[in-house]
Amino acid sequence: MNSDNAMNVKPARSRRKAMVIAGTAAILAALVFARIPGAAQAEIPSEGSSVRSMMPITEGFSDLVSQVRPAVVKVEVERPLEGFSPMGMLPERFRHFRHAPQGRGHGQERRHRHHRRGMGSGFIIDPAGLIVTNHHVVEKAKEIRITLDDGRTFEAHLRGSDPKTDLALLEIDADEDLPAVAFGDSEAVRVGDWVVAMGNPFGLGGTVTVGVVSARGRDIGSGPFDDYLQVDAPINRGNSGGPLFDLAGNVVGVNSAIYSPTGGNVGIAFSVPADLAKPIIASLQDSGSVERGWLGVHIQPIDPTLADALGLDGTEGALVASVLERTPADRSGILAGDVILSFDGQSVQRMKDLPRIVAGVEAGTQVDIDIWRKGERQSLKATIAAQEMEDESLAMRSDEPESSQGARLGLSLAAPRDGNRPGLRIVEIEPESPADRSELMVGDIILGAGDKEVEQARDITGAVQAAHADNKPVLLLISRRGNRLYIAVETAAG
Repeated sequence: MNSDNAMNVKPARSRRKAMVIAGTAAILAALVFARIPGAAQAEIPSEGSSVRSMMPITEGFSDLVSQVRPAVVKVEVERPLEGFSPMGMLPERFRHFRHAPQGRGHGQERRHRHHRRGMGSGFIIDPAGLIVTNHHVVEKAKEIRITLDDGRTFEAHLRGSDPKTDLALLEIDADEDLPAVAFGDSEAVRVGDWVVAMGNPFGLGGTVTVGVVSARGRDIGSGPFDDYLQVDAPINRGNSGGPLFDLAGNVVGVNSAIYSPTGGNVGIAFSVPADLAKPIIASLQDSGSVERGWLGVHIQPIDPTLADALGLDGTEGALVASVLERTPADRSGILAGDVILSFDGQSVQRMKDLPRIVAGVEAGTQVDIDIWRKGERQSLKATIAAQEMEDESLAMRSDEPESSQGARLGLSLAAPRDGNRPGLRIVEIEPESPADRSELMVGDIILGAGDKEVEQARDITGAVQAAHADNKPVLLLISRRGNRLYIAVETAAG
């Protein structure tokens, strides 16, 4: 009896096991044959385009990799040890991947007391031997060596580089046409699209990683033209300068930085978008340098409080904090306090849009500028100049505290120690006051309040009272460490 029961149990278990296997197989089959939403058919892209691939995800990426991999290269550099700062370009948490590899590389570095070796990635964009990489990969390099996917090595020379966009163009002489890839259309890339990164992480050449675009338009504080694509493809040290491909095999980004509290990959990486890189690389190819348009203003973003104080319906535009003398902006009639809404026919949605738009305008070109001034939209014209040098700022002196009370803001004010300097200096901010809840800081010099220049405390008092009567924040123009900016402060009830 017991024997019969035992014999009956075993087939039952087998049947349940078979059912489980069959159910699992059905689920897997459903997954295998499932297609990406909206991705029913494949499209054949034209050369240099960035048509979104309709390839089912289950087909993998091997065909794409075999197509583009020969154009991806390893970049090795040797640079002087002194004066080299591997993290100098970004805030600490945003790390470029230009460190030397682990293992043998460290031993070699110890033997080279006067030079430091580093590695990065790059990709060939011209069969004649032009290679794109990051500026920080080849910065201060004494020697640059390129290793192709087939193992051949070449000495490279720097055709030109642009620190502001972290891009560089190298050239090698191969005596034959080389495999090359083309830039695509990064504007066509959507959040959630698949991307493939290739490069040389930790010296492991030819590494392929896959992920999706996590965000667009990221500003990580590395320069005035930040507009990064954020991706979650695993990218590490040594990937710098490598390509980011869409599924059509076009380069939609140049891998440049990672967010890394630990130094390793945490799934947040940043790539210079192709649409930003293309004109920079073309300029480096033509002349070895980048000429940018220049307007001559200091600008700042607009938050809701500032928008309210300025009478704007939204936060679009770039607020002009100051205008440099004898510049295109000065000659065009732009004033501090103006909000630039559009430039050369292009809308300025964010403050960061304006530097990129201006930089892309050829020197000598006359452009139309739409501004917001004192509640009205106006149009101006400016002739753009070439940017030749960085703006210089004046350092702000420290002064001894004195007393004078700013009405309803919670400020103690004093005249600047330098009698030739305009405005009033903030020497104390009352806790829990409107000023304390704003972005004002002790040491700021208040230059303007409302639409008036500040010479004495009653100038601020009048502006505060007028703003309070209109149920609006008061708009203050301040100088902080030599830079001018506007701050809107909510007025206290009273």
